[in-house]
Amino acid sequence: TPTISSNGAEGVEYEIALPDVLSKFDGPRQPCTYKEVVRSYLLHSQGGNLHKLLEGMGEQEELSRARKVDTFVIAVSTLYARMVSGDSIILLLQEMMEKQHIYTNGFATSCACLNSILQLSEQD
Repeated sequence: TPTISSNGAEGVEYEIALPDVLSKFDGPRQPCTYKEVVRSYLLHSQGGNLHKLLEGMGEQEELSRARKVDTFVIAVSTLYARMVSGDSIILLLQEMMEKQHIYTNGFATSCACLNSILQLSEQD
């Protein structure tokens, strides 16, 4: 089972199974609610293993890559929030295929466009 790392009350790091963390959310939430859990999962070696993208580069390159990872985290959080709210993956794929709503470029729509959705949800 994929796990994510978390810091305990005394700064002790421990791992929690992703399904256990997600089950703590009571009902659908805005994408910003899931952002840190999604980020932890995607960066963890037993999750998305994306931490490798952030290692071994110069400071400017690391910053640029971190922004790209953040954009991807936002996109995944937004899609996850929609699925928790009851939208099926088939519906989401159909919206992309038919270039509906925010998916104006279909499957080529940039993850960055979902950033505006997250910013709106953080204002709620």
